[in-house]
Amino acid sequence: MMRRLAAVPALLIASPVAAQDAAQDAASAASTSFEEVAGVATPIQPRAAVAWLAGAAAGYIVRQDLPDSPYATVSVTRYQNDWYLRGGLTFYKSAIQQVDAALPSTFTIASLGAGRVWGDWFADLYLSGGQQRFGMVTTPAGSRPSMVGNGTGYLAFGARGGRRLWLSDRTALLGTAFVGYAATRSLRHALVRGAPRDLLVAERAVTGSGAIRLEQTLGRTGRSQIAINVEHFRSSNSGTRLMTVPGMTPGPPGQGSDGGLLGLRTPDGWSEVGLTGTFGIARHWWLDAEVRRTSGALGGDATTASLGLRIRL
Repeated sequence: MMRRLAAVPALLIASPVAAQDAAQDAASAASTSFEEVAGVATPIQPRAAVAWLAGAAAGYIVRQDLPDSPYATVSVTRYQNDWYLRGGLTFYKSAIQQVDAALPSTFTIASLGAGRVWGDWFADLYLSGGQQRFGMVTTPAGSRPSMVGNGTGYLAFGARGGRRLWLSDRTALLGTAFVGYAATRSLRHALVRGAPRDLLVAERAVTGSGAIRLEQTLGRTGRSQIAINVEHFRSSNSGTRLMTVPGMTPGPPGQGSDGGLLGLRTPDGWSEVGLTGTFGIARHWWLDAEVRRTSGALGGDATTASLGLRIRL
């Protein structure tokens, strides 16, 4: 068998809403690491013992009942025999839309990942961390800075593994499983005893998924590939809901659930279908394109489209 898929670079840059913003809140812990969706699912094994791959991508996320989110990513990956190590940086904008307030944020997330391939098996680990910067809070009274500071941190880590089953020389079926944890705080707005308050609400989530991906190599040289991916997710937190607790005394601004409000986490499950393409446009260059659509999420579904360019150094 020729099995040319091994020569096609994987889509190493995925959107910041991998795993549906891990449960529908771009500012929540459920925002998973950006390697999660497609990047680690098909790691490449360059012919040389050591090789470098650099890339950049931009995309746009259209959300149901929520503001849209543009994003951009850059990454560098080093391959050595069956091992690879990658670093990446992701920037994106998002917003929480409440009935009486819009709370935008800008995320800057750095990530480090490593993995190994054993024949048709692979395993991948990642760690991500960064900063969420709060924008101007808009309410019926106008726009103003946040009452609880300029931003907050973000941390996520996880693992993915799987196996490729060859159906023919150029067609393969890839099965993968993923589990990850993410933690941050989301900015919320509430009226407590008639006074406007901004709150920092702790967001933590464990998200898992299982996926099946059908891959087809294209072209004489096998440097291009198209694939369709079907994945189902389960998350322990689809975004924390705030509820007023009668009898509790409101605390200082920024106390979150300690300020007369109780945060309730809501588990969620949803599915996602994606179509990806990797096209060899020159000897050391690849163009990546991707479209994904979720269904069944409690907080509303999202459509993501992205374009990327990578070069082997």
